[in-house]
Order: sequence, then C-alpha cells, then structure tokens
Amino acid sequence: NGISKIVQTPDGYLWLAIAEGVVRFDGVRFTAFDTGNTPEIKSNNVQSLLVSRDGTLWIGTHGGGLTSYKNGIFTNYSVEQGLSDSHISCLFEDSENNIWIGTDGGGLNLFRNGKFTAFTKANGLPNDQIGAITEDRDLDLWIGTGGGLILLERNLVRKEEEEMNFQNAA
Repeated sequence: NGISKIVQTPDGYLWLAIAEGVVRFDGVRFTAFDTGNTPEIKSNNVQSLLVSRDGTLWIGTHGGGLTSYKNGIFTNYSVEQGLSDSHISCLFEDSENNIWIGTDGGGLNLFRNGKFTAFTKANGLPNDQIGAITEDRDLDLWIGTGGGLILLERNLVRKEEEEMNFQNAA
C-alpha cells in the first residue's frame, strides 16, 4: 500500500498512514489498526498524523474525525465532542502544547484542556477550508486556508477564544 505520512512515537514505533488505516512498525513486525479491528478509528482514510510532546499520537481522518492513541488506548473525537467537522486535513501542536486541527469545511479547531473551540468564517477566517498550520519564531500562527494565508497573533490566542480576530496576510 502507498504510505502518505510517517511519524515516530517516543516508544520507538513508526506509525504509517496508508489508504486503509494506520500501521505500527516495531522494527520487525507491522500491526495494522483500522475500522475493522479498532472501533475508535472511524475512517480508514488517514489524512494527517501528529505526535505531540506528551507522546500522544493524533490521527486525523477524512470523515471519521480525530483519534488519539496514548498508553495503549485509542480515543475518538467527533462532532459529538465539539469538533466542528469530521474531515480533518491537518494537525499542528503549538509551543504551548495546544493542538490545532484544520478541517476541510469546518474551519480551525483548537483542542486545549480537553475541549474543542472552533473558529470559522464567523470569527474572521476568509474560508472554512484549512490546509496548513505552522508557528513562526514570534509564536504567531500562520494558517493556510482555501481563501488565502492568515496570521493569528499569539497574544490573541491567549485571550478568550471568542474574541479572536484573524488578519489576512495575503
């Protein structure tokens, strides 16, 4: 199968995103995790992988939301838990250990302290399709959207989420 993403967790395992789920490689054996054997994985179409600083593996899928794996336990997050869209396009962990989730049509999600906050066109995004997220040396976030490049200044992230305003950088 074709491999679209590869990450390594602190325990040394390599995790591979393939067209039919994720595969863990221990240096000798491959173990597949998919909708057939892991109920917490709701879609085999894995779009993004992230290993956060605390060692959690984050799996973003197209149509199945977000799944985390930590200490041998898979947990799924969907719109029922506050995620704005089940189609995840990208994942990013910022310098303050917040997880940012880009979606195909539900805007940008922030996962902090166990809850999701969604930012959409209503908050100033030019488009609810998010394709890329990164952080610069000033700790500001740059967000690639279907409507252009957006700058989110770090001091705005620290405010109450509802007060955030996005600046069009393009």
